[in-house]
Amino acid sequence: MKTINNNIEEIRVGLSNAKLLKEKGFEVLGKYCYDCLGDIYSVKLENHNKHTKKFTAPTQQLTIDWILENHHLHLVILPTVTGYFTFKWIDVQLDPENVIERPPYKNVDSGDYNIVTEAKEAAITYVLTNLLK
Repeated sequence: MKTINNNIEEIRVGLSNAKLLKEKGFEVLGKYCYDCLGDIYSVKLENHNKHTKKFTAPTQQLTIDWILENHHLHLVILPTVTGYFTFKWIDVQLDPENVIERPPYKNVDSGDYNIVTEAKEAAITYVLTNLLK
């Protein structure tokens, strides 16, 4: 019988991505936030990005879902043949029926992330800094 791993945790974006999300208009309610020093707190459910010195700290998955919903970019994390992880993104708005992958961009990482969460964080950073205006 296959062993099931139930030790799965919700991983929050790092402070730098939380700051980028705020710049890009992320206003989803959240229970966690960073202060300007980078400490994370569990507080009441609200839009922490409305405060000048707070940043909402969403999970990586919620961020990926927000990017898809609002910017039509689908992030995909893939294992490589060398045992690492890489990411791709697809613009689902270009051709919603056939879902065409955009041409490769310079400086897209080569897939040298040891764990899935590192690849997700890198993919989020890449999209927020290079693809969203």
